[in-house]
Amino acid sequence: MNKLLIEEKPLPRQNLNIKVIFGNPPYSVGQKSENDNAKNTPYPILDDRIRETYATQS
Repeated sequence: MNKLLIEEKPLPRQNLNIKVIFGNPPYSVGQKSENDNAKNTPYPILDDRIRETYATQS
């Protein structure tokens, strides 16, 4: 894309305030089956907050 064009006329999406959350996924490494006794760790408070804030706005 032409850099000059972007500088002269920014697209609306370039002016958006975008927030990104990075983190380790809540899964158990190496789990091959349900019988491995390495279930996913539940994060109910975190899940609720994500649902109340980011998920409702997306």
